[in-house]
Amino acid sequence: MEKNFNTLFADIKKDLTAYITLKLEVLKLDVYEKSSVFSSLLLYGLILLLVVFFAFLFLFLALGLYLGQLLDSFGTGMVLVAVLYVIAFVVLLWQRKKIQNWLINLFVQQIIQTEDNEHKSE
Repeated sequence: MEKNFNTLFADIKKDLTAYITLKLEVLKLDVYEKSSVFSSLLLYGLILLLVVFFAFLFLFLALGLYLGQLLDSFGTGMVLVAVLYVIAFVVLLWQRKKIQNWLINLFVQQIIQTEDNEHKSE
């Protein structure tokens, strides 16, 4: 009888160890998945930011050249565009918390949406 209990406990211990090992493996894979989703979203955001940056750069360069042609002084046109950049910078500093909260909410919403899409496909 005691031998049955010993083998029963040994089997339970073996099964419990296997279960914990598998649970840890699933947790590790889940962390890998979440970090890869985070990395891909971050990289996509950086690429998008870079494209928008260059678009604005060339638009403001064209605006500076246009204003310079209108005012017969390219320097003055570029200074006016620089003033627009300074105004935009001050507004961004002034609204920093609102912009940060908006970006955090946007990022969390994107992660939740990605998770929901993955769970629906399973």
